[in-house]
Amino acid sequence: MAEKKSNPLSEIVFNVIVPSVILMKFSGEAQLGAVGGLLVALAFPVAFGGYELVRYKKYNFIALLGIVSVLLTGGIGLLELDTKWLAIKEALIPGLIGIVVFGSTFTKFPVVRNLVLNDSVSNPGSINERLIENNNQHLFDRCLTAVSLTCLRVLFFFSSIMNLHSSDSDCNQ
Repeated sequence: MAEKKSNPLSEIVFNVIVPSVILMKFSGEAQLGAVGGLLVALAFPVAFGGYELVRYKKYNFIALLGIVSVLLTGGIGLLELDTKWLAIKEALIPGLIGIVVFGSTFTKFPVVRNLVLNDSVSNPGSINERLIENNNQHLFDRCLTAVSLTCLRVLFFFSSIMNLHSSDSDCNQ
């Protein structure tokens, strides 16, 4: 079995950005239609997640998040629900990511550490070697924890609140 070398940028592009663009720009009646747009948008995270599952025997969290996001957006559109549900969904996703980032800080697999010390982003072996060599591993760990507990969490929660607020003001016009 091949060792997994995930690229967080490609995961976000294929599982979140491309499906969102398809749903927003190509699901009108003049293009793919609501059902066609939903099916094409779903194809990206389903294919990406399926590939990861078959190749590496692991579920891909970003692909699962993409599938849930597309199903929620598409379902809201197909069922012609009030736009407030779309606003809630748009606020919920970054909020959940913030909770996962925060919660993972207290586990063996913190999200921020996995993003920073990732073969496709950095050279973890060299970084760890230098940290040990200079006796700075504890400082590095403390910085990663601080980033997890403050910066990213605040960013995702701010995004969640702003999505809810902007969607709410759009609904009231």
